[in-house]
Amino acid sequence: MPLKISGRHYGENLARVDLLFSSLVHYGAADLLDELIVVVRGDEADAIGRHLGAWPELPLRVVVEDEHFPAFRRYRRAWQVRPWQRQQIIKLNSVALTTASYVLTLDPDVLARRPLTRGVLLPGGRALLEPEPRAAFAEMFPPPRERWVRDLALSPAELRAIAAPVLLVHGAQDRVVPLESSTLVLLGLLRDVRAHVFGGVGHASPVERSAELARLLATFLEDHD
Repeated sequence: MPLKISGRHYGENLARVDLLFSSLVHYGAADLLDELIVVVRGDEADAIGRHLGAWPELPLRVVVEDEHFPAFRRYRRAWQVRPWQRQQIIKLNSVALTTASYVLTLDPDVLARRPLTRGVLLPGGRALLEPEPRAAFAEMFPPPRERWVRDLALSPAELRAIAAPVLLVHGAQDRVVPLESSTLVLLGLLRDVRAHVFGGVGHASPVERSAELARLLATFLEDHD
């Protein structure tokens, strides 16, 4: 579990961790976890280590991220490797931090809400946490699934008919919904449209540039009140 405690979005993470850990102690079987690895920044390791000392019931191990991810030492500016990007890199590489056969990645803001055993987490010996939602998705959108995509989308004619002013906001580095296949297309279809592209930002532009986005929205709404 990557854990950061400084900064605007992370100041309450220790309180969130306490809620998560208390739920694991309450609902988790005694042999649920071989170890619970908490990956932290070097400058926050002491404070976090002292706080985690209040949880002897859990097999905790603190790992300093800089010791395992040399790139974090080279790129320390927030815009070079953003906090959420660090968290994803840590999760993707979590298997390198342990010899366990299975790895469960956690965030400070999750909770256990029902009894947990290894059998629940590994049904039939497979690392599949929640099989039910996948089955539910297949029932909601039966094949051919392209039909449901078309039903949810507006046609070019419907887009051209929109008379209301539209503000499009996008991250230039978005790889989930690429700029070229979304915002740039809409610019050619909508009547009254303007777009703002955040450079160096990916899919989470409302989170990464929240203050700038708030100003954009305020100006847009004032201009079109």
